[in-house]
Amino acid sequence: MLARFPDLLTEIGRGTTPFFIPTPAVIGILTMVAGYYILQRTYLGRYTVAIGSSPESAELTGIGVNRHKVYAYVLCGACAALAGLMLTGKQNAIQATMAPFFNLHVIAAVVVGGTSLFGGRASIIGSFSGVLLLAMMLNALVTLRIEFFWQPVASGFVIISSVALYAWIQKKDRDGAGGWLADLKTAEGMKMVRFAAAIIGLLIALLAIGGLTAGDVVASG
Repeated sequence: MLARFPDLLTEIGRGTTPFFIPTPAVIGILTMVAGYYILQRTYLGRYTVAIGSSPESAELTGIGVNRHKVYAYVLCGACAALAGLMLTGKQNAIQATMAPFFNLHVIAAVVVGGTSLFGGRASIIGSFSGVLLLAMMLNALVTLRIEFFWQPVASGFVIISSVALYAWIQKKDRDGAGGWLADLKTAEGMKMVRFAAAIIGLLIALLAIGGLTAGDVVASG
């Protein structure tokens, strides 16, 4: 394990701005704004979504698929490196086993935010909302003193549920003439609505219980 990094690195991870706003929060907001601009206002973002929807169709329209894939991977790698610097500065230490389940949490937050794992759909604002929802769920688990083992289990449950819901919606879009909203009136559609409502209710219950028990601290020693 490595520790005792320069002050500049620790300032990135746990410093504050002159307006008493945490530096990681400022970096996160700036990154989100830049990502929104790239996704919505530049050819790189539009081409990336098009390639995710159908690489063959994107190539037939004249898009350099392989070149833009490299651009996307380089940009994702730079964001991952920035996140690693922020985590290192926050902990003021680094080791090989640090944050073993962060990748699962990231996937869960992005999927909940509306980005499809099948490609062709992405949203920066939705991903940010998914991060907030997942953070509240994990904080509720911590407040309830639930073992750390169940946190990745909860994230995996969110991913599986979201992927199942998106797959069902896409199937209804392909098969149903009236769209998936019209199919919600069917018996199968009502089952999916009740399933989604149960998930939302469970999250709300966890948050409510966590808020009620937040002040219950057990004295030690």
